[in-house]
Amino acid sequence: MNKELFFRLLFWLLIAILFLLLIGVALDIANAQIVTSEAWLDFNLTNEAAKAQIKARNLRLEIGDTLGDRNLPGFKLSAWNEECYLRLGLRTKPTATLGAKQLIMVDGQPGIRIRQDDTVSYEIYRRPDGLEWAIILSAKPTTNRFAIPIQTEGLDFHYQPPLTAEEIAEGCVRPDSVVGSYAVYHSTKRWNRRNVNLATKDTTYEFYGTGKAFHIFRPIAHDALGMREWCDLEITKDSLIVTVPLAMLNFGKYPITIDPTFGQTSAGGSGDNMGNYLRGDGPYTSGSDAGGATVDSIMWYCFSVTSPQDNNLIAGIYTDESPDINPNLRVSYQASSGDAVNFSGDEAGTWIKHINFTGTLSASTAYHFVWLTDTNASTAIKIAYDTYSGIERNSTSGYTWSSYPTLPSDASGYTWVSIPSRRASAYCAYTVSSGGGAVVSRRRRAIILGGDD
Repeated sequence: MNKELFFRLLFWLLIAILFLLLIGVALDIANAQIVTSEAWLDFNLTNEAAKAQIKARNLRLEIGDTLGDRNLPGFKLSAWNEECYLRLGLRTKPTATLGAKQLIMVDGQPGIRIRQDDTVSYEIYRRPDGLEWAIILSAKPTTNRFAIPIQTEGLDFHYQPPLTAEEIAEGCVRPDSVVGSYAVYHSTKRWNRRNVNLATKDTTYEFYGTGKAFHIFRPIAHDALGMREWCDLEITKDSLIVTVPLAMLNFGKYPITIDPTFGQTSAGGSGDNMGNYLRGDGPYTSGSDAGGATVDSIMWYCFSVTSPQDNNLIAGIYTDESPDINPNLRVSYQASSGDAVNFSGDEAGTWIKHINFTGTLSASTAYHFVWLTDTNASTAIKIAYDTYSGIERNSTSGYTWSSYPTLPSDASGYTWVSIPSRRASAYCAYTVSSGGGAVVSRRRRAIILGGDD
């Protein structure tokens, strides 16, 4: 072979290699774009409102590449038009590359199955009460601690510890699935608001309710023979950590399934006694733009842990004129005695609504919700609540159920017991009226639709 022919062949060989490399890079880029933009499943877990002028929680699930890493599929829970969200990656080892997804149906509900390696696989599927995330172990893992990467925006995570002896004596209840769990709330917002533009007749709604987005219940591990053990759950800034008891991994029959559950409830996971005394919850500060707003209702979530109850309740909204450990509560808005409501619910629970309040709210003002029942039974009605740092809940031993249905106009003369770190499942619904014209109307609609003009 002469020298000229050799260099020609070498030249075209190098061109062919470069061409193949360029094709490979292009395919990698295209594949990465496909994977990172792919949503394998996308649906609402709740659907509180379907109209465009209503901004509601609408808890949404998206399964796919939620963390922007083509080797790290995961899922995302978002609420209030993605105003707040939790993203979880699916990988218990930093170097793991997950296998192909498989669509599944569990009890008629859609989901995904993903295999990580010879030991770990995942199933994520919708349940009637929320979302099931199953970590399936086919063989004994090298560790009993599984750290899942997370990203969050606009959410606060509140750990639910075991009840204290004082709480139990008071009549509080907390199911085993809630002990060691996390209640997840919007970082800044609660209450329902109706915006009425008198000039344009435009009405929009913002439904934040209690401000609770969802609840991450305590995980439980169960083996192939039905043995069950509670796991420990910890949430840090960048990880969700599940720790499985060593006894389960050492002596359980594989496969072993660990199943953290994300409940869609907007009510608290625990219950507090509503009977006997005048009771209150707060303070909750009204919005800076709530001045002059009319009170439409107070809502709270009640249930019974015994037989169905048949009790009546009356409610009021009180201002706190000296916010301290013994608040000086004075009535601001009170339903009349004829506006008491009846509770005849059972273990399932129900939302109770009080209406016909008079007066208007003030902006940026601390309020307490106060209620009184017609029973002295500590085992009767429970109001749902979560342990929540920074909130005081108070009950008084000076004004009892025998005064029902009359609420005191000045509660400062009674002995209040201050109990920190409780947030009752109660909220106010109010209406703000404006005559600001179409500009205000457009802006409100844009906010509710997720944009801004």
